[in-house]
Amino acid sequence: MAGFLDQIEPLKQAALAELRAAPDLAALEQARVNCLGSHGKFTALMKQLGTLSKEEKPAAGKAIISRPRPGQACLTTILSIIWATSSHLSMVSSRRA
Repeated sequence: MAGFLDQIEPLKQAALAELRAAPDLAALEQARVNCLGSHGKFTALMKQLGTLSKEEKPAAGKAIISRPRPGQACLTTILSIIWATSSHLSMVSSRRA
């Protein structure tokens, strides 16, 4: 399981870097898809949980969805906000069209 756990923090850091570098809403949406989409990095990690023993699963799941350190926003929260914002903006722009 050490290999599995070693993958988590670099993925989180890469996702946060992708979010920070996004210049517009489309890039933010792409970052969300890259992380949480059906073929996203975190989705793939969650699918790997099934290959772990039942003793290893709780620690692995906790590491993926861990609470942020003080002053660090939770990646899942950030991505959820992006998704909600992009959905809202899409609805508003379609009403105006």
